[in-house]
Amino acid sequence: MDVKKAAERYQQTNYATLSTIEYVLLLLNECLHYVAIVETAVRTEDIEELYEYISKTQHLLFELMAATNTQPTEGKRLSSFYAYLNQCLVEVRLNKEPDKLEMVKQHLEELIESWEVAKQKGRIEKYTTPWI
Repeated sequence: MDVKKAAERYQQTNYATLSTIEYVLLLLNECLHYVAIVETAVRTEDIEELYEYISKTQHLLFELMAATNTQPTEGKRLSSFYAYLNQCLVEVRLNKEPDKLEMVKQHLEELIESWEVAKQKGRIEKYTTPWI
């Protein structure tokens, strides 16, 4: 097995063994990375790159929507929020609005921060006991 295939297999296994929160954080961080590329594309007026990375970001948002449990009220609101971010990206695609893109970026940063807090709380609950 060559090095490239081994690296791909390792990456696949790594993704398959992530916890739900780690998976969500991975997707959100990737969205944030793509939004930064879109910002550059808007400034340089590189339409092809703009469309490509908006599409990639939208794909990740759809993945997040699919991974969200919409049974509880919080899940419904979160899924709606992902749909709202997607709608903002559609507007950026159509109107090339950097302000709208900045808002998406801020929301993604806030989501990442919130998920990081949830991850830490989950670890604290999992690894602390009342006996110590």
